[in-house]
Amino acid sequence: MSDTHLEAARALVAGVLELPVEAIPLDGSVDTIPAWDSVTHVQILLAIEAETGRLLDSERIATMRSISDVALALAGKTSAK
Repeated sequence: MSDTHLEAARALVAGVLELPVEAIPLDGSVDTIPAWDSVTHVQILLAIEAETGRLLDSERIATMRSISDVALALAGKTSAK
């Protein structure tokens, strides 16, 4: 995954959470970013769908927990392989 996708993911999550991008670590996740709760999680998913023009499948929705996962979704990939 490229740094560009990670930075785009940070920016998207920061925008939804109304935080500065610098407050979102590249290795951030629902476990380490206090503002990333169930409500903002849904908002992040909707923002990804709006950005990519694609609906996320239920497996992707269920497993998305980190900035890395958001970056993969933005890149249209299913895993970091």
